[in-house]
Amino acid sequence: MQRKIIVLALIVAGVGTARADGDDLTVVGGMDFGFKKLHLDTGSGAGTFNPSFITINPNLALAYRSFYASLAYDKSISAEPDTGATSGSTPSATMTDYSRTDTTFTLGYRLNPSFNLFAGYTDGANRFITTAAALTLVVTDTSYTEKGPFAGVSYTHAFGDKGSLGLSVGYAWLRGDLRTDWHPSTAAPANANTGDIRGDTRGVSFGLNWSGPLTASLGYRLAVKQTRYEMKDPASITERYTSLFVGILNYF
Repeated sequence: MQRKIIVLALIVAGVGTARADGDDLTVVGGMDFGFKKLHLDTGSGAGTFNPSFITINPNLALAYRSFYASLAYDKSISAEPDTGATSGSTPSATMTDYSRTDTTFTLGYRLNPSFNLFAGYTDGANRFITTAAALTLVVTDTSYTEKGPFAGVSYTHAFGDKGSLGLSVGYAWLRGDLRTDWHPSTAAPANANTGDIRGDTRGVSFGLNWSGPLTASLGYRLAVKQTRYEMKDPASITERYTSLFVGILNYF
């Protein structure tokens, strides 16, 4: 059972990995449901967005001795219909649609039974479709994407056969791209920033997770993650979100 507890920590991207005694190669597949709250301040005519949404996240990890690699794809499957109140150049705008996807690839190395180093690449995309009922109907399509490398360190502690607690901190060097498209039937306000706004984005993330066994090969995990990214030039854009994950995983 202690072997299983160590392996279960592997699937938490960037948090834990270890070699299972007697096996050089370990494969772990998982499925998570995420509950997220986003705050995106575009610092422009696109406005400020505060959606809450649910995601589904299939993931796969492979470990070989002290090394591991994981791939995760996170996609929103629902969002609150009233999450789209915006401010800025589109007064009284109401979000009618929101979606987000994240793809993350992580490589890690186990320094000792508790500490791990990890690095990888992430690609995240937000899309907002908003409407405003003013003198005329105004429809905008706003997307904000961030992609680039990240690196960090994690600490994992196993509590016997009960479960494993993991802590992580990471730093990302990303390229942000904000784009606002106005519906052909509406004209952009004079003070609105249209087209692409691109710039370097930096940020940190903190993670806390607990994983434990359910059956001989099946386990569960609970995790919370706080992330904050900022772009300062050519526009001031701040993105922060809190994520709560509940998932199951199986090792082979």
